[in-house]
Amino acid sequence: MEIKLSIADNLYDCSMIIEDANGRQNHILSGENSEVRVFVSDGDFKLTLIPIMVDYKSVMKDAQPVTLKEMLAGKAAGFMLSAFDNMLLRVGCSYNITGANNGDIITIKQAQYAHTSFDKLDLFDLIPVAYMFFEVYCGNRRFKLLDTFEINRKNVISSARTLALLDFGLNLIITYPVQVSRVKRLTSARKIRKTLLRFNKMSEDKRAELLQKQEKFYS
Repeated sequence: MEIKLSIADNLYDCSMIIEDANGRQNHILSGENSEVRVFVSDGDFKLTLIPIMVDYKSVMKDAQPVTLKEMLAGKAAGFMLSAFDNMLLRVGCSYNITGANNGDIITIKQAQYAHTSFDKLDLFDLIPVAYMFFEVYCGNRRFKLLDTFEINRKNVISSARTLALLDFGLNLIITYPVQVSRVKRLTSARKIRKTLLRFNKMSEDKRAELLQKQEKFYS
């Protein structure tokens, strides 16, 4: 049977792995190739989605700056994009696709989950921790999450160490280990899986309420 997988405009490209009775398929969905038609053995299969940072280096290289100002601007943009990617934890997710029919359109949507735990005593300016991942829908039906895995945890922890060191003064002795240990805990495989499995099971109303709180916290 044939189905179509489609992805909307996203911050990340998507590496997609389909596993069914016929074996394993690999595809890439991006801004230039936002949909793909695939053949699967039946309506039940495993779909793994991995966020991939857009290859901004190739894009800027193709731009071919002609002045020193343009060259410096390009390098600055590349540095900012690299730093941005290192601050957000990209998470791969595997889903159980069930009940798909021939001709169905399965939509892949980018999602994020931000940890909004805070310091009630206002002693620390806590480093933000956010998961970036993909979810899967067919119409209004959200498919069940099976498992998760981190992609760039080492880079995120390294970035957190750098940010924690910016807190100059004697309190650095206290804040540094607290900040780094918190980021390590929130980006551990066990914590990611537990958090996103719970998030996947939430009703749309509860998810909207939670996301609104997270948006207020980081705004």
